[in-house]
Amino acid sequence: MEKSVDEASVELTKNPVIVPVISPKKPNFRKDIRSILLLLLLYILQGIPLGLIVTIPFLLQSKNVPYTDQARFSLAYWPFGLKVLYAPIVDAVYWQRLGRRKSWIIPLQYLIALFFFVIAAKVDDLFEAKDVTSLTIMFFCLNFLAASQDVAVDGWALTMMAPENVGYASTCNAVGQTLGFVLGFSGFLALNSASFANKFRDIPGEDGLVTLPQFLVFWAIIFAVTTTLILLFKKEKKESLQVTEGHMDIFESYRNLWRILKLRNVQILALFLLTVRIGTGASDALARLKLVEKGIPKETLALFSIFLIPLKLALPILTAKWTVGPNPMKVYINTIPFSILFGLIWPLLVYWAGWLGGPGTEYPFWFYAILFTATVAELVPGYTRFVTGMGFSAKISDPEIGGTYMTLINTITNVGGMWPATVALALVDYVGIGKCRDVRNDVLMGMANVTEVGAAGILDDGGEVRNATMGGAGGKGKAGKCSLVDGYYVESVVCSVLGLLWLFVWGRRTIMKLQRKPISTWRVIQPE
Repeated sequence: MEKSVDEASVELTKNPVIVPVISPKKPNFRKDIRSILLLLLLYILQGIPLGLIVTIPFLLQSKNVPYTDQARFSLAYWPFGLKVLYAPIVDAVYWQRLGRRKSWIIPLQYLIALFFFVIAAKVDDLFEAKDVTSLTIMFFCLNFLAASQDVAVDGWALTMMAPENVGYASTCNAVGQTLGFVLGFSGFLALNSASFANKFRDIPGEDGLVTLPQFLVFWAIIFAVTTTLILLFKKEKKESLQVTEGHMDIFESYRNLWRILKLRNVQILALFLLTVRIGTGASDALARLKLVEKGIPKETLALFSIFLIPLKLALPILTAKWTVGPNPMKVYINTIPFSILFGLIWPLLVYWAGWLGGPGTEYPFWFYAILFTATVAELVPGYTRFVTGMGFSAKISDPEIGGTYMTLINTITNVGGMWPATVALALVDYVGIGKCRDVRNDVLMGMANVTEVGAAGILDDGGEVRNATMGGAGGKGKAGKCSLVDGYYVESVVCSVLGLLWLFVWGRRTIMKLQRKPISTWRVIQPE
């Protein structure tokens, strides 16, 4: 139920109005091997734009854009977290001649290809101009298209295969989206890295093997060709015998959402899920960006995600003994202090990185090993909450409208992870503690009058910011020297304190009380 910020857009929620009929037959993947491979391909393609979107903050960081601009770009993640609001439309409106799912998948994937071409033509100029607003709009639209495609593919997955093989759909989803995300995120940052490219060159160069426009054009072609082949050669099966809720009226879907939200238990759970990430908001949003600011190669951090894939797949199995049971939220709430602890560990690692060197520094292998170990250790409580949260959602969801219920809870969870990150990014440039002195006029100035401290990210080992521009919004352009505490450190402490207060004053007792509520109090449709 809980995910990190860079994974907010890689959620695995299912179509809210489609429920497969369970078959008594044993699964036989050979019977549907072509459909399984096609489904895997569709989810891989879906993961490409999701991974690419996560690379943009790292590229913006290399341009020294203010964190307020990073906060603005974080809005591009939101369409995947809010797809429950428009999923019923994707499910209900279609052209029967083309097919219920192809009516959406075909145009959406052509549009994704078109957006790739358009972004490829403009992205270099936008980065050069630091036009974050235009980048946000373009990638927001791209993410919206990918999220809509996800709804359609999820629905098609339930009818593309024989009923006994529908269980393979979730495997295709998990594996395909993960592979696509890694290709779009880790794959691109590695290929775009000059240091990575120089390992394969006789003469070192300053550029990577692939530029962002080239990467976008390549995948635009893949999307266009794949979509054309699906249009021409893949036909949809009829759904009437395989879907129990498939023909639900679109207005009925939205009425069900409203009826769920009117339940008192759901309202309290929503408040819990919307605030549970307060304690880790700063590090969720800023830890990796600050490490890049200190000189840790962004492609190295991206490669960590590749090595974490086996752990992510194994953790639900390894933790099943503790996460599956009558009290899953007890395990959930007990992992939160560990995550809050890492909200303080990451700032220490960021400070340590700055103490060891800075941009251009060749960090020792043992420091990368420490960073990777911290990444793994942080992942365990986070994924444990994901598994237990999903188990609790399945337990309380009304079976009459289970898909809608589950997706709504996942949507609230995703929003609860995104807004603290956006706020942390927006405020980090304004909460640094310190004073700046105008060298020319020997005038002491407050941090509110410094315009480039947070953006430049050029703190030296002694905490000095050199050649900062002072004058606030007026921007008088005076040379200055600052001594300050980075706003990230301030936010990390504040978030940790708020997180602990939230946990021990309200969060723990609230979720434990909710867990003890009778199942009937969670039902929209009461049994007769």
